Amino acid sequence: MTVETDIYHPVFFQTVKQAVKIRIQYFVLLISISLSAPSWALNSVSLSVEKVKAKQFEIDQISLDLKGINSTHPVIQLSLKKAKSPGLTKTDIQSFKFRCDALVLDKHNIACDAADLTLVNPFIQAKKTSSSWKYNLQESLLDFQVNELLMLSGKARLAGKIKQHDLFIEADLENVNLSSDTFSQIGLESPFAAATESILSGNLAVRKTSKNLSIDFDASLAETFFSDETGAFLADSLKARLKGKYQITADESKLHGLNINLQSGELLTPFFYTNLSERPVRLTMDGFSFNQNKSWSIGKASLKDNAIDLRLDRITGEAAKILDGEITLSQAELDKIYGFYFMPVLTNDLAQLTASGTLNTRVVFNQGKIESYNLNLDQGLFVHQPQASKTKFDIQGMNLSISGNLQTESSSYISFEKGTLLETIEFGQTTFPLLAELDSVRLLEPVNMPVFDGGIIIDQFEIAEFGNSPSVKFEGLITPISLSRVTEAFDWPVMTGKISGIIPAVKYHDGNAQFAGTLLVRAFDGNILVKNLEASHLLSAWPVMHADLEFKEIDLEKLTETFEFGKITGLMNGRFENLQLENWQPTRFDAHFVSSEKSGKKRISQKAVDNISNLGGAGVAGALSRSFMRFFEDFGYDKIGFSCVLRNNVCEMSGVEDAQTGFYLVKGGGIPRIDVIGHNHNIDWNIFVDRLVNITNSGSPTIQ
Repeated sequence: MTVETDIYHPVFFQTVKQAVKIRIQYFVLLISISLSAPSWALNSVSLSVEKVKAKQFEIDQISLDLKGINSTHPVIQLSLKKAKSPGLTKTDIQSFKFRCDALVLDKHNIACDAADLTLVNPFIQAKKTSSSWKYNLQESLLDFQVNELLMLSGKARLAGKIKQHDLFIEADLENVNLSSDTFSQIGLESPFAAATESILSGNLAVRKTSKNLSIDFDASLAETFFSDETGAFLADSLKARLKGKYQITADESKLHGLNINLQSGELLTPFFYTNLSERPVRLTMDGFSFNQNKSWSIGKASLKDNAIDLRLDRITGEAAKILDGEITLSQAELDKIYGFYFMPVLTNDLAQLTASGTLNTRVVFNQGKIESYNLNLDQGLFVHQPQASKTKFDIQGMNLSISGNLQTESSSYISFEKGTLLETIEFGQTTFPLLAELDSVRLLEPVNMPVFDGGIIIDQFEIAEFGNSPSVKFEGLITPISLSRVTEAFDWPVMTGKISGIIPAVKYHDGNAQFAGTLLVRAFDGNILVKNLEASHLLSAWPVMHADLEFKEIDLEKLTETFEFGKITGLMNGRFENLQLENWQPTRFDAHFVSSEKSGKKRISQKAVDNISNLGGAGVAGALSRSFMRFFEDFGYDKIGFSCVLRNNVCEMSGVEDAQTGFYLVKGGGIPRIDVIGHNHNIDWNIFVDRLVNITNSGSPTIQ
């Protein structure tokens, strides 16, 4: 017999519950027919239906056997071969059998206290599982209890009530395997992520009406993995305890009274990373809702561990973007949260920072943009420490108060007690008055920042594009700083005199600095022009710098006296083209230096001749010590100069002009006249530097 019907409406999930409803109605129908027959005429019933079809389901080969109707405890067996829903093939019931050897029948109830249940389904299985059932004929109410089911590789114990469209089920779950495939196969989207894997244990209470579904849960998750579609939000090996209420309607899903204790595993978001095994986190949330359009809202939420107190109020958003609401961070300990949460997700030089102090932050969003923000840092210390041996920068005793508002500009400031750069350049106490806007902070007025015995006057300073890669603009002046302090700090040969200059507009973004103009430095009564200056990865373990340098009218007497090189009078011009520094060491350049035509008296001491000879590989030094030339303290010269093209750690050297053999490093002039001629065109750069260091450290070469 085939029955065609469309009287049965789809149940919420259109899955096992739907088939249960169908079985109940047919079961009740057939039992009612049996009970209505005269007892003398009917003691047993056997019915079979080949197929039952409706829009949302199809059932094959239903059979009912009822024996001993007139006895105290009739025996009933109900079975079906297959039940399926056309759109959910993976939820098909492949076999079902219900048997009760002690059926209770009266005018009001059909009941069985000890029934055997057999069920085969991709999600739920029962193998002659003990169960109890009671159906109230007047109320159309089914009470049931199933002692043990196999569910998604785990176990479940169920108890519940079913009345028409209403459903209530309590479940004790043990090691149930959940996945995004599971959700999709039963007609649901994964509530939080595109990909989900987890093992669920605990207690669930499911309530379903014709309009909504609610789930009260107190459960634990283990071995949890999830990811959104973009991979921006990830969790791995997550272990958590969850308690709350989840509601589903036709339009949206909601969470109420959510309490999550994240106990172990790893969590990565665009904003932070955390290893929960080292730092457990408690999350509470109320009034969380989301819909199929990926819009969501949060009434209240908090995130706490031993370093963080983060609160969210009245937050709305779409996907991973916040539209409206307020976020507050209170008494955050930077030394704990910076390295643990934020450093792993930073992609530029900021990832090399360590921090301490206490941070308070409040951010207000309006229509997808920041309406206002407030940051307060008390006694912060930032230290850049890459794998290299030197600390790149160190700022101590920092205090910060920055506020921005959509309608008004807000006065702010940053101050610090002292700082160092590369463990050498010292900065004194400075306060920066700032004007904060929503997307930028800029200097309110010029500031003089002490550096050694001079300073840097900062005319312009601005930070924009807040985030992992902020953009920084800078412009200022260098007030006279003693070269002796600078050279001592860098462990260079001690220089005398002062250094000053103009710093053109500098732009810094994503670890790269670029000078918009020419940097002018005044030294040795001449000018040093730095052009096309660019630097990348300045705060990393391996900074790289490119520049062109031009030297104009450098006083050779002051320069050589500073380095104890030996006295040379006159002026020098020169240039470094295509200069490249890696980790502050030169790796490439084209250098050319020559005495100026404007030089007045041009004299060179015997000591300077000796040192130039040693640097250039000339053999004149020994000849001087053995000839009458040793009686002269200095000599006249026509030209002094050299060129060095550095490639692959080799300096290709030449002089002011070619000689008959070699090249002139010093071309003499006047009486007495002396020439210094170099012969070695290729010199190992490291050897050249060592010679220069030895000369400047010893004050004079050894002449043999």
